[in-house]
Amino acid sequence: MSYVHTVHSSPALGACAVLVTHSRMQAKFVMLTEKEVTALIGMNRQIAVKLGLGDVGTNRSIEQLGEDTSIDEVAESIQQNLAGDR
Repeated sequence: MSYVHTVHSSPALGACAVLVTHSRMQAKFVMLTEKEVTALIGMNRQIAVKLGLGDVGTNRSIEQLGEDTSIDEVAESIQQNLAGDR
């Protein structure tokens, strides 16, 4: 009997395994999306500067959106917010 069959032989454990797998997939998707959006913002800022739209290219709030995001910092922020809600 394989591990998968063992896990799914109990409905509660099977549901838990599915949730863990779904959460991991969702986290990977979010991280990939964040990377891609960050790259797109950076490219758009460069295009704006080349087109003479300096206000867009040098806007600090847009610049911050184009910076890499530390996943560890995001996780810590989420944990702090969850702890504050208790």
